[in-house]
Amino acid sequence: METTLSKSVNTNSSASFSVTSDSNKIKDKDKDGKKGGIGPYRLESGWKYETEYVFDRYEANGEFGIWPTEYRQYAGSSGNPNRITKLNELKSKWGFNYIAANIGDAQNVTAIVNAGFPITSNYMALVDANQSGLNAIMNMQYGSFWSYYIDEPYSRITNSPPLPKITQAQFQNARNVSKQYHPNSNFIFGETDQVKAGYYTDNPYFLAEQYHINYYPTNVDFAMCAKYDDLLGRIDQRTLWDGFIAKYSNKFKPWISADEDINEFRNLLGTCRDNNLAPWFFQAQDGTDNTDQIIASYCQAAWLEGLLRRYDKLFLVTYRCLLNHIHDPNNPDNCIWEEYDRSYQGTVQR
Repeated sequence: METTLSKSVNTNSSASFSVTSDSNKIKDKDKDGKKGGIGPYRLESGWKYETEYVFDRYEANGEFGIWPTEYRQYAGSSGNPNRITKLNELKSKWGFNYIAANIGDAQNVTAIVNAGFPITSNYMALVDANQSGLNAIMNMQYGSFWSYYIDEPYSRITNSPPLPKITQAQFQNARNVSKQYHPNSNFIFGETDQVKAGYYTDNPYFLAEQYHINYYPTNVDFAMCAKYDDLLGRIDQRTLWDGFIAKYSNKFKPWISADEDINEFRNLLGTCRDNNLAPWFFQAQDGTDNTDQIIASYCQAAWLEGLLRRYDKLFLVTYRCLLNHIHDPNNPDNCIWEEYDRSYQGTVQR
């Protein structure tokens, strides 16, 4: 769906910029309160000229990652051109430059690479510490991925249905296999809080109100927070982020959820900017994926917080009045305006 600009003959073009989530249209607003969108215009013998900005794309200022829906992630093997388009738009339209995805079907991997996510530099492979996960890590069909990621090795016991907890020995073994086969790749994992994360990385580790010896402490390249509220169940997980930062310092990256964090995007992304954190968007369960509703809102928030650059197509639009009377420049609403010509002027950064 191409984003278009809503039209207005209002002379006041000073407002803040926003993307509407229901129609995916861009209103005449600018984040700095300056003129933008539609305007300025002038009247001349029943003619009106407006400038119009139509959203084109975002581009990232730094690491800007996404774990996409299966609709996009498995587009390559689907044979569906619409799904390929949705996958390609992750980078070409929305500005994501890193991706987290599985590494099974070669068609899916190829499609992801063709969408702008090179294997060795921008592709985080989703794996596990069980035997099938180890087989995926040892598979050299694609060479070495930028990173290998294990999600919630401890907290998965609370999943529905629950999965067996990954032991400390299994976790360390997965890391060692990863480094043996891919010494230049990152080994990354995500957990719901720093205590459960420390179960794998700390010695001693703290659990159930006491310290324990860890016979398999594991050195990771990055740890990620995979919980979207705090320990008391309140929205805003940034207190958990503080705990991860205290433990892992610059080895921490946050997940931000498409559905659970939808009302917190600007606060969370602003914290990422202020603390030099690379945000990763957990979009896998986004129920609005076909309409781009949430992804548009997330990327708009990232742009407003300075994590993305925005580019618009600029048009000069000519309108003529359909009424035959003396035209008063101070009362443009006295006309019935019809679009007469639309001239593309180029792409500009907003």
